[in-house]
Amino acid sequence: MTIRLPRQITPYPDQDLDCQQALEDTFRHILVLAERSGWSKTEAAEALRELSFAHLSMEEENMRTTLAVTQAGLTKH
Repeated sequence: MTIRLPRQITPYPDQDLDCQQALEDTFRHILVLAERSGWSKTEAAEALRELSFAHLSMEEENMRTTLAVTQAGLTKH
C-alpha cells in the first residue's frame, strides 16, 4: 500500500486535507485489520486517535525542549 505524496514540497493551502485523503485508504485498512483481530472499528479508531494525541504531545514537548536548550545556549555567550 502506498501513500500519495504532497502536491508540492513547500506548504500550500489545504495541505492538511490532502494529507487526510492520502492517508484515508491506509486508515480504513488498519480498521479492517483491527476488526479481523477482534477489535471493533470504533475501538480501533479511538485507539488511533489517542495514539495521535500522544504523538502530537510528544512532538510538542520535544520542540519545547529543543527551544529551551537552544535559548539556554544563546544566553551563555
